[in-house]
Amino acid sequence: MVVAASDESEMKASFSNSGPWVSVTAPGQNILSTMPTYEVEMTSSALPPDQRASQGYDYLSGTSMATPYVSALAALVFSVHPDWSPAQVRSAIERNASRDIYHNHLPHFEILGLLGAGRIDACTTLSE
Repeated sequence: MVVAASDESEMKASFSNSGPWVSVTAPGQNILSTMPTYEVEMTSSALPPDQRASQGYDYLSGTSMATPYVSALAALVFSVHPDWSPAQVRSAIERNASRDIYHNHLPHFEILGLLGAGRIDACTTLSE
């Protein structure tokens, strides 16, 4: 599944992919995430403080922050429906995604499906 990232305003994040290949959208901007507890390039003291990530935890942005929401939802769906195939789980996630995310975008975003089926909705998906 290709995942697009949204920001706090339910808009496509400026850095996110979009297009007809996108399956769903999930939050991907300013997400609290784990970081190494030792110095690496992202946490290097050689970087200016405003460009350096904190060791341990920090807020990150990217589709790499959005994708774990979708994989976690898939794991929850599998836990409720262990007999489902991966295709059935994907279908349930896409079928229950909220198209509300399209209200903030130009009409062509929805017409072309540039943000996939919409923003994932765990509660609706798991209630199937």
